[in-house]
Amino acid sequence: MSLLSRVWSICIVAFKRLITHLGLTLAASLGLVAAIALIMSIPLYADAVYYRLLYEGALGDEAAVTGGEHRPFALLFRYVGKSSDPRQWEDVLPVDQYLFTRAPGELGLPVRLAVRSFNTDN
Repeated sequence: MSLLSRVWSICIVAFKRLITHLGLTLAASLGLVAAIALIMSIPLYADAVYYRLLYEGALGDEAAVTGGEHRPFALLFRYVGKSSDPRQWEDVLPVDQYLFTRAPGELGLPVRLAVRSFNTDN
């Protein structure tokens, strides 16, 4: 019970000090709000830009999406296997057939460009 009363008394003393120095408390609170707003503005801006690019790319407005090979709905499938058991082309052929024949129809997205890249062990 003494621990609970100590914590309660510390909270009361802290609250009384905050009320006594009301201007300092408000200034510190305003500073925290401003710092959080500045910190959050960059990720929110980047998210809005990526959303706009995705939206315009999905509608087919190619003029709005400039440059770069990573456009909205651009998919990259990569398999990194064990170095002791490298895959051969015959091992990945069923996955390749699925990704290039059935997957675009199931996703409902048109295929504008398809690129295959297969690396073997050194």
